[in-house]
Amino acid sequence: DGANTGTGLRFSESTMEDDALQNGYICPISQEIMQDPVKCSDSQSYERSAISLWLEQHNTSPITRERMEILGPNVELRKSIEEWKTANFKLAEA
Repeated sequence: DGANTGTGLRFSESTMEDDALQNGYICPISQEIMQDPVKCSDSQSYERSAISLWLEQHNTSPITRERMEILGPNVELRKSIEEWKTANFKLAEA
């Protein structure tokens, strides 16, 4: 079943999960839909809280294992996720 876990939303419906995954809305670390995505120097986006915690313990990318840093907010991705969530929640309520 779906649950709000604090840093993101998890969905039980596989079609919504597949759609979110295909669109890059899922954080590679938390495996949740991002609410505050940030761009990083490894060319990936992550949920800010997840990558911040990761970087407190590592100075490398969780994907490439190369040295990395947070470049800043991914405003375009955040807007796209918000639009997707709005559309999907309206469909789920209908």
